[in-house]
Amino acid sequence: MHSTYSKAKKIIALCCLLYFTSYITRLNYAAALSEIIRSMGITKSMASLAVTGSFFTYALGQLISGPLGDHMPPEKCIFAGITATSVTNLIIATTDNITIMTFLWCLNGFFQAMLWPPLVRIMAENLSEKDFHIASIRVNAAAAVGTIAVYILVPICIRLGGWRLAFIIPGFFGLAIGGIWHHFSRLLIHGKIIEKQITKNTSERPLRLIFISGSIPILWAIMLQGTLKDGLTTWMPSYINDIYHLGTAVS
Repeated sequence: MHSTYSKAKKIIALCCLLYFTSYITRLNYAAALSEIIRSMGITKSMASLAVTGSFFTYALGQLISGPLGDHMPPEKCIFAGITATSVTNLIIATTDNITIMTFLWCLNGFFQAMLWPPLVRIMAENLSEKDFHIASIRVNAAAAVGTIAVYILVPICIRLGGWRLAFIIPGFFGLAIGGIWHHFSRLLIHGKIIEKQITKNTSERPLRLIFISGSIPILWAIMLQGTLKDGLTTWMPSYINDIYHLGTAVS
């Protein structure tokens, strides 16, 4: 019993670390956007294409990585995603071409989508119901900590070495966490801690289930909330810089 509880704690800690890393390798472009615009001498519309593009590729990637994670080991899918997103961050730091940066950041959105669906599967299959609820809360908390970390890290990077450093540090950190994930996931994620009986109702079509469940208004509200949140997160530093002229690092 104690070993099962200890194993569950380790899995939760590993998932939190992974999701924290996904945020600092995904939000850093938006956090550094004002400085990228200033230092590269490009327009806001040109610079923002990368953010918009990654928003769509992240959504598209969720639709692909969900079924993909059902047909391959989820821990391998996560390792591929975190490695690819880390390498993308490092490559971004080496280019001066906004078109290439936009393309790379769109790829980054797709790679980021390889993390969440398999992560949920791992938690669902390897944790008891009680531990799953604990994991859900802690993983979401890790996302909040990751967001705060980005907005502390990026200004420091801008002050010390420019916006490129805001991609180099998360890139190398992501590779390190990928290595940790690869090692410990092989030790911890081998079958289920508890067996769960899942009853599937195959008589209803998925689209019909969506409509009769009343989830359409909920999905619409989620989409609007996400758009509003991402819009504020992306453009608030630029707005503060334009209005109050505090400089990109402070903004």
